Amino acid sequence: MAFCVNCGASLVEGAKFCGSCGTKVAGASAPADIDAIWELVKSGKQAEAFALFKPLAEAGNLRAQNALGTCYENAIGGKQDPVKALEWYLKAADQGDAEAQTNLGAYYFEGLSVEPDYEKAVEWYHKAADQGYAPAQHMLGACYGSGLGVAEDAAKDVEWCRKAVDQGYAPAQFRLGICYKNGTGVAQDYAKAAEWLNKAAAQSNAAAQKALNKMKAEGLI
Repeated sequence: MAFCVNCGASLVEGAKFCGSCGTKVAGASAPADIDAIWELVKSGKQAEAFALFKPLAEAGNLRAQNALGTCYENAIGGKQDPVKALEWYLKAADQGDAEAQTNLGAYYFEGLSVEPDYEKAVEWYHKAADQGYAPAQHMLGACYGSGLGVAEDAAKDVEWCRKAVDQGYAPAQFRLGICYKNGTGVAQDYAKAAEWLNKAAAQSNAAAQKALNKMKAEGLI
């Protein structure tokens, strides 16, 4: 069984993203050299992986730049350094790498080594979402749903959420289920809520399973 390099959760065979934290699975549309290096991380050879990512990133490999940012953000192969993570994410994001754009959006959204700036977060999420990157589509929808960095719009929230759902992205499946449960942006429908929550729970999404349990306890399904 494979496990997520970010949160350690078990991965569903063939999944593009971790059902628990949403991290992209190594091997999903990434260059072979980057795939091989991520395998080293999964096998516990983090320092070796970092040493391989760095020269590739310095040579201009976009995915390596994003990967190096991830290493600095999560202390993979060395000390955690959110400032350097931001630097490498920005290099890749400026050149159009959707995963780096999403990571950069998260930095502005959460205020990691920068002042929180929801409008900039939305800007970067939108760039990645327009490229079809599911985590960015999900987060862009969440911004519309909460009115952070953009005018609140429940319909646009669901629209972007569905784009991510179409790619099997578990966090979006969970949120779409909640939209149906609460009747936010869609007509309230407990059966559809349960359908989408079950899809997310099948990918080990703990929040979806908790929501299902609560709906059952309340007699809604």
